[in-house]
Amino acid sequence: MLAFCKGLSCNEIAKMMYISPKTVDNHKQHIFAKLGIHNIVQLVTYAVRNKIIVLS
Repeated sequence: MLAFCKGLSCNEIAKMMYISPKTVDNHKQHIFAKLGIHNIVQLVTYAVRNKIIVLS
């Protein structure tokens, strides 16, 4: 989740983790569904509210 909040793309995350971009996208979609959110802005809002990330 943190990588998405930092603005990294699926391709960038996939390269860092040595997995396919499709796998990253699938994980992202599962996170969105589980949290009931629909976009990155909502993901960042969720992460800030739940103290997963701190904006500086």
